[in-house]
Amino acid sequence: MTANSSMTDFAILKFFKINLHHPKAPKILEVFWHPPLQGWIKCNTDGSANNTQAALC
Repeated sequence: MTANSSMTDFAILKFFKINLHHPKAPKILEVFWHPPLQGWIKCNTDGSANNTQAALC
């Protein structure tokens, strides 16, 4: 069952007593960005950008 499944799909699974084992949600960690000190430049080097044009420093 995927996240796009409808309520009808869910009802059918329940009707046939099919147990669903959902994966645990990932741990959410709040992270704050701080601007660099004056005269310094910060560059994204961890690969978190998925648009190659947006991955510029």
